[in-house]
Amino acid sequence: MTKGATPAQVALAWLLVQKPWIVPIPGTAKLEHLDANLGALEVELTAADMREIDESVSKHEVQGARSSEELLQATDVGARLGTSSVGGHGMSSLPRK
Repeated sequence: MTKGATPAQVALAWLLVQKPWIVPIPGTAKLEHLDANLGALEVELTAADMREIDESVSKHEVQGARSSEELLQATDVGARLGTSSVGGHGMSSLPRK
């Protein structure tokens, strides 16, 4: 894929088009990295781009848990207690479209 963008910009752009409740929060200690991250807002991914990325990602098997068991227990406690995400899907309280 040729977008004239950095891999980080493409990754952030990909995240931005996934679901409305997925909000990437990239961390940086340098202003030039912040500027580069903001450049992801200018990256326009086509349906063909999305297919190319998805096909590439699907070739790799995810290994291990996304977080430690302790951290997972603290994730969206409200959903398990019935105080948030009620009627939601995938731990999100946003309505399905």
